[in-house]
Amino acid sequence: MKAYLKPFILLSACFFAENVWITLFPHLVFSDSYLYIPHFLVVCIVLSASYYDKSVTYAFAALFGLLFDLFYTQVIGVYLFTFFIAAYFTVKLMKVLQHHLVVIGFVTCLMVGIVDILAYFLDGLLFGYSMQLEEYAQLRLWSTIVINLCFYIVVCYPFRRWFVITKRQFIEETGRR
Repeated sequence: MKAYLKPFILLSACFFAENVWITLFPHLVFSDSYLYIPHFLVVCIVLSASYYDKSVTYAFAALFGLLFDLFYTQVIGVYLFTFFIAAYFTVKLMKVLQHHLVVIGFVTCLMVGIVDILAYFLDGLLFGYSMQLEEYAQLRLWSTIVINLCFYIVVCYPFRRWFVITKRQFIEETGRR
């Protein structure tokens, strides 16, 4: 049971860290001209998909995508879909790429971009586009990728180490690889 509880606690912490970030930091630290959207949960899902069990990662990506939809969006399923897609593509990419922190950093940037772009297009299809694609890319997409890359740089080593240790415990507890 510990093998499932530990990743849940870490992902929950990232889930709440996004809310704290939105509430406190951008207005104090950054200018108001760019939109800095934290996707700390996506960063943690990418690290989990890279270093932990893929089936558990898929389940948690779907669960936290649903929670994200319930708490932050008007439509159920947008982030459920995008978080699961990010976990799935990360698992597939990690079969081909090396598990090096720099490579996973690039994959993290790619997945944050994919999640944000998919959410933009799905939201635009349902409610109409609030900003044009060029404006979106200039004001939101690049700043979002940069801020999440900074978060990745801060947490990559401790999270990687934590996921590796937790995966060993998961293998001992469940007998699965």
